[in-house]
Amino acid sequence: MTDRTGQQFGNYRLTRLLGSGGFADVYLGQHIRLDNHQAAIKVLHTQLADEDMERFRLEADTLAHLVHPHIVRLLDYHIEGNTPFVVMEHAPNGTLRELYPRGTRLPLPTIISYVTQLADALQYAHNEKLVHRDIKPGNLLLGRKNEILLSDFGLATLTCSTQTRSLEEIAGTAEYMAPEQLQGRPSRASDQYAFGIVVYEWLSGDVPFHGSFTQLLMQHRRTPPPSLRDKGLGALPGVEQIVMRALAKERKERFASVQEFAQALVTVLQQAIQMASEPTVKKEPPAFAVPPQIKATPKRKPSPASLKTKEQWFIKGSTHQSAKQYREALEAYSLAIELDDKYALAYARRGQVYSLLRDYLRAVKDFDQALTLDTSLSWVKSDREYAYHQLDRP
Repeated sequence: MTDRTGQQFGNYRLTRLLGSGGFADVYLGQHIRLDNHQAAIKVLHTQLADEDMERFRLEADTLAHLVHPHIVRLLDYHIEGNTPFVVMEHAPNGTLRELYPRGTRLPLPTIISYVTQLADALQYAHNEKLVHRDIKPGNLLLGRKNEILLSDFGLATLTCSTQTRSLEEIAGTAEYMAPEQLQGRPSRASDQYAFGIVVYEWLSGDVPFHGSFTQLLMQHRRTPPPSLRDKGLGALPGVEQIVMRALAKERKERFASVQEFAQALVTVLQQAIQMASEPTVKKEPPAFAVPPQIKATPKRKPSPASLKTKEQWFIKGSTHQSAKQYREALEAYSLAIELDDKYALAYARRGQVYSLLRDYLRAVKDFDQALTLDTSLSWVKSDREYAYHQLDRP
């Protein structure tokens, strides 16, 4: 590896090396004219031939149009000589891999927060017909308010036709790769599979498969992941089934979308947290039997909210939101809140919908309520900040 510290790339001087990966080195860059502006400069490990330069520009242009609170922005790109580089938003708090070394099990509320943020980012990109191809903790950065920022979106593909990476270089990434992606056929379902591996690691502290690239290829294709119970995870009703469905060998057997996977997972994790927090109460038998004839209860017409659980209304709202059916989403989230006025995630999602409808006052009110109820929803702070900005209240 050549240390380029001190060199100038475009309008940035490289001040220090932040990290090095299989296809790029990342430097902290200082703008040569703007004293307070820093960015992450990713210098790719390749020399572009003339026929590859236009492809690089087209793909970089596509990535630059991704604007989402949980995706690292691509700010600029250029080719210095024949060496391509991109200018990215700088995430000052490192990666989730640095924050949580291998072997770390994350608390369930933290997993819920991360799953929600990552699913929103991935679903947005998938709706834009883009596939990430490299979901792993090292590509999940932490922003200034510790919100999740998905990095390296598509950058691994910018060099795939111009260089061959060794099997050793991609073995770490291969731990998270879907069977079809390892065979050169990535899709949106492949991102869901990698997402599932990340969740598996967050829950158990370890990925399901280990070994050389060839061993990983065979395991991903043929070997069922070890049960989460075998990894020492306690009883979490429904979690095993949901994670294993995301890790199905065949794409068609996984969830229809990453958003559907995340919604199902968040629901069961919230139920597990609620069950763990409820004290066990021993029920005493009644002192005497009440005659059946006086057990009558007043009849009332059931409201729509009484027909479903809050989780079902939340999932329905998320489905409408993903389909951009915002009025229907508002109604569903409101019904979830009607059933549980302390349902923080429902307030947060309803706030998102209000923001999409440009009703920023209501959005801020819901974001405030969500954060009051659950301070672990750090991603809500970014959404609230955006709403304040739209209200011209920075």
